[in-house]
Amino acid sequence: MVVILLQTVTRYVFFYSLPWSEELSRYLFVWMIMLGINIGIRDDMQVRIDIIDKVFKGRGKIVLAVFQQLVSLIVSAVFFYSSFNFIAIGARQLSPAMQIPMRYIYLCLPVGLGIAMLEILRKLVSAAKGELDEV
Repeated sequence: MVVILLQTVTRYVFFYSLPWSEELSRYLFVWMIMLGINIGIRDDMQVRIDIIDKVFKGRGKIVLAVFQQLVSLIVSAVFFYSSFNFIAIGARQLSPAMQIPMRYIYLCLPVGLGIAMLEILRKLVSAAKGELDEV
């Protein structure tokens, strides 16, 4: 937000545009999203079909919760593994305006997904213990 405010002030007050501000704000936004995914996982904000949750009771609900967390963990692990290819590609590229290696931008993928996998593991253990109020 500070970068965008600075860009707006310099453009309309001083009639000068900062060439790097739009790029920096875009990259910071991507980092914010990847780190914010973990809040959504923690607060159980993923897309899900409610009717399936309502069909199961007791032990079936625990099995369903464990299954959901396992699927989330597997998908996150696949993306986590694949994200290292992006970092390898980014090692050879520079951002257009700021001239920084793109690997620093792409690093948000394994960092965010790694933290997400830790949160999913925590929820998986809670679900396996039958602590469904935390899942």
